[in-house]
Amino acid sequence: MVGPAGCGKSTLLLCAAGLLKTEDGVIEWFGERSTAVAASRVRYYYMLSDLLTGTAPNEPQLQLLDLHESFGAVGSLSTWVGDRCDRGDAVLVVARDERLVHHAVDGVLTLSGGVLRLSRPVHSRVAEQRAS
Repeated sequence: MVGPAGCGKSTLLLCAAGLLKTEDGVIEWFGERSTAVAASRVRYYYMLSDLLTGTAPNEPQLQLLDLHESFGAVGSLSTWVGDRCDRGDAVLVVARDERLVHHAVDGVLTLSGGVLRLSRPVHSRVAEQRAS
């Protein structure tokens, strides 16, 4: 998701992480409304060092990346996103500039005026449950 400074990208991530309450609506994490689930299964990355030292739990996670220009030095962002999707995680990346994320994500939404709009065609990578 991309958008200008102050449009609500980071606020949306903080709500998705269970760190802020929404003014309206309901958030569920893996089918549960408990913020305890969010605390155990959501990872919020704000600093480059957090991204590079993240752990790999056994159950799927929601990975939230608040991308700033300083993350632009991460040449392997696409690999990082791909690895997490291959593990069954969901990844949401936000940035001010689409150029920071266009190579790493399949779909880009623009947040403006509280509305999400499709910024470019989506070629979804959906995590599939593999039979045991």
